[in-house]
Amino acid sequence: MSYLSQANVSGPGFAPRWKGTAALDWHRGPLSVNIAGRYTGRYKDYQDVQPNSNELGDFWILDLSSRYDIGKALFRNARWSGGTYVAVGVVNVLDRQPQLSYFVPYDVAQGDIRGRFVYLQIGVKP
Repeated sequence: MSYLSQANVSGPGFAPRWKGTAALDWHRGPLSVNIAGRYTGRYKDYQDVQPNSNELGDFWILDLSSRYDIGKALFRNARWSGGTYVAVGVVNVLDRQPQLSYFVPYDVAQGDIRGRFVYLQIGVKP
Protein backbone atom coordinates (compact mmCIF):
# COMPACT_ATOMS: atom_id res chain seq x y z
CA MET A 1 0.00 0.00 0.00
CA SER A 2 1.31 3.46 -0.88
CA TYR A 3 1.21 6.19 1.74
CA LEU A 4 2.17 8.92 -0.71
CA SER A 5 -0.24 11.84 -0.19
CA GLN A 6 -2.23 9.80 2.37
CA ALA A 7 -1.75 10.79 6.04
CA ASN A 8 -1.77 7.86 8.46
CA VAL A 9 -1.12 7.09 12.09
CA SER A 10 -0.52 3.33 11.99
CA GLY A 11 1.51 3.02 8.77
CA PRO A 12 5.24 3.51 8.23
CA GLY A 13 4.80 7.25 7.59
CA PHE A 14 3.69 9.41 4.72
CA ALA A 15 4.62 12.43 2.67
CA PRO A 16 2.70 14.84 0.45
CA ARG A 17 3.49 14.18 -3.22
CA TRP A 18 4.91 17.72 -3.54
CA LYS A 19 6.75 19.63 -0.86
CA GLY A 20 9.48 22.19 -1.33
CA THR A 21 11.01 25.58 -0.63
CA ALA A 22 11.76 28.43 -3.04
CA ALA A 23 13.99 31.21 -1.73
CA LEU A 24 15.62 34.45 -2.83
CA ASP A 25 18.68 36.01 -1.16
CA TRP A 26 19.96 39.53 -1.55
CA HIS A 27 23.35 40.74 -0.23
CA ARG A 28 24.82 44.22 -0.22
CA GLY A 29 27.87 44.79 1.94
CA PRO A 30 27.07 43.82 5.52
CA LEU A 31 23.30 43.55 4.89
CA SER A 32 21.53 40.44 3.67
CA VAL A 33 17.83 39.70 3.20
CA ASN A 34 16.16 36.35 2.56
CA ILE A 35 12.60 35.56 1.57
CA ALA A 36 11.44 31.95 1.38
CA GLY A 37 8.18 30.28 0.42
CA ARG A 38 7.48 26.78 1.75
CA TYR A 39 4.94 24.72 -0.17
CA THR A 40 3.02 21.64 1.02
CA GLY A 41 1.06 19.80 -1.66
CA ARG A 42 -2.43 18.35 -1.33
CA TYR A 43 -2.87 15.10 0.59
CA LYS A 44 -5.72 13.06 2.08
CA ASP A 45 -6.50 13.47 5.76
CA TYR A 46 -6.00 10.65 8.29
CA GLN A 47 -8.30 7.76 7.32
CA ASP A 48 -7.29 5.44 10.16
CA VAL A 49 -8.68 7.90 12.74
CA GLN A 50 -12.07 8.24 11.03
CA PRO A 51 -12.98 7.56 7.39
CA ASN A 52 -13.48 10.91 5.67
CA SER A 53 -13.09 12.78 2.38
CA ASN A 54 -11.12 15.70 3.86
CA GLU A 55 -8.07 16.94 1.93
CA LEU A 56 -5.28 18.98 3.47
CA GLY A 57 -2.29 20.81 2.09
CA ASP A 58 -1.99 22.84 -1.11
CA PHE A 59 -0.70 25.92 0.75
CA TRP A 60 2.32 28.24 0.95
CA ILE A 61 3.98 29.67 4.06
CA LEU A 62 6.14 32.78 3.65
CA ASP A 63 9.24 33.46 5.78
CA LEU A 64 11.38 36.62 5.81
CA SER A 65 14.73 37.30 7.47
CA SER A 66 17.42 39.93 7.48
CA ARG A 67 20.95 40.03 8.88
CA TYR A 68 23.37 42.88 9.42
CA ASP A 69 27.05 42.03 9.98
CA ILE A 70 28.04 44.75 12.43
CA GLY A 71 31.57 43.42 12.60
CA LYS A 72 32.10 43.81 8.84
CA ALA A 73 30.61 47.31 8.84
CA LEU A 74 32.16 48.83 11.96
CA PHE A 75 34.96 46.65 13.33
CA ARG A 76 36.79 45.23 10.34
CA ASN A 77 40.18 45.09 12.03
CA ALA A 78 39.02 44.24 15.55
CA ARG A 79 39.66 40.58 16.22
CA TRP A 80 37.16 40.22 19.08
CA SER A 81 34.18 41.77 17.31
CA GLY A 82 34.75 41.05 13.63
CA GLY A 83 32.00 38.40 13.51
CA THR A 84 29.33 40.39 15.40
CA TYR A 85 25.90 40.38 13.79
CA VAL A 86 22.23 41.09 14.43
CA ALA A 87 19.44 39.19 12.69
CA VAL A 88 15.69 39.64 12.67
CA GLY A 89 13.11 37.46 11.02
CA VAL A 90 9.49 36.46 10.72
CA VAL A 91 8.39 32.86 10.28
CA ASN A 92 4.94 32.53 8.68
CA VAL A 93 4.63 36.22 7.74
CA LEU A 94 0.97 35.94 6.72
CA ASP A 95 0.04 34.11 9.95
CA ARG A 96 -1.36 31.05 8.17
CA GLN A 97 -3.06 28.81 10.72
CA PRO A 98 -2.90 24.99 10.46
CA GLN A 99 -5.75 23.28 8.65
CA LEU A 100 -8.32 21.39 10.69
CA SER A 101 -7.84 17.64 10.56
CA TYR A 102 -9.42 14.46 11.85
CA PHE A 103 -6.17 13.93 13.73
CA VAL A 104 -5.59 15.97 16.93
CA PRO A 105 -7.24 19.21 15.82
CA TYR A 106 -4.58 19.73 13.12
CA ASP A 107 -1.91 17.65 11.39
CA VAL A 108 1.11 18.12 13.65
CA ALA A 109 3.39 16.61 10.98
CA GLN A 110 2.65 19.43 8.49
CA GLY A 111 1.19 22.34 10.51
CA ASP A 112 2.59 24.67 13.16
CA ILE A 113 0.28 25.95 15.89
CA ARG A 114 2.52 28.96 16.68
CA GLY A 115 1.28 30.94 13.69
CA ARG A 116 3.42 34.03 13.01
CA PHE A 117 6.70 33.99 14.92
CA VAL A 118 9.05 36.99 15.13
CA TYR A 119 12.63 36.62 16.36
CA LEU A 120 15.72 38.72 17.07
CA GLN A 121 19.18 37.24 17.29
CA ILE A 122 22.46 38.87 18.30
CA GLY A 123 25.65 36.91 18.11
CA VAL A 124 29.33 36.59 17.35
CA LYS A 125 30.83 34.01 15.06
CA PRO A 126 34.59 33.34 14.91
